[in-house]
Amino acid sequence: MKSIFLAIAFLLVSTLANAEIVGSLDGVNLTTIWGWSADAANGSQIVTVSIYSDGALIASGPTTVLRQDVNSAWKISGNHGFSFAVPASLADGKNHSINAKVGNVTLWGSPISANFGGTPPQPPSGNAPVSGSITLPKTAVWCDAQKVCTTIPLTVTQ
Repeated sequence: MKSIFLAIAFLLVSTLANAEIVGSLDGVNLTTIWGWSADAANGSQIVTVSIYSDGALIASGPTTVLRQDVNSAWKISGNHGFSFAVPASLADGKNHSINAKVGNVTLWGSPISANFGGTPPQPPSGNAPVSGSITLPKTAVWCDAQKVCTTIPLTVTQ
């Protein structure tokens, strides 16, 4: 299945200005933007990937992550994966259009629309007694180690 995906990515990218660059913006989550890219004509060559949010450059760097699936599918060697931290400035509660490019070639999978949330409210600190009334949230968000988040309903008992 991955080899079919990679072949489709190559066919899509080959219509662009630089047919030797192949790759994909694989995904984003709350903390990371990741994917892969390679120079199909020179498989061991590291390429530089640039990440854009709403047209503005937010990150750029070489492919440094080993992607054995890419190497096997393209019969190349070297590091062709990339991974960039999501800048804190994107956690503004707005939708952002994320694109990955190598030079003037837009990688397959771009753009991805993402909302990186905002700053979560901080819980009250200490154990001071509360008088009067307070409003508690009806849900909480729990994220596992892979940063997959789930909304959990809360029940308040007195």
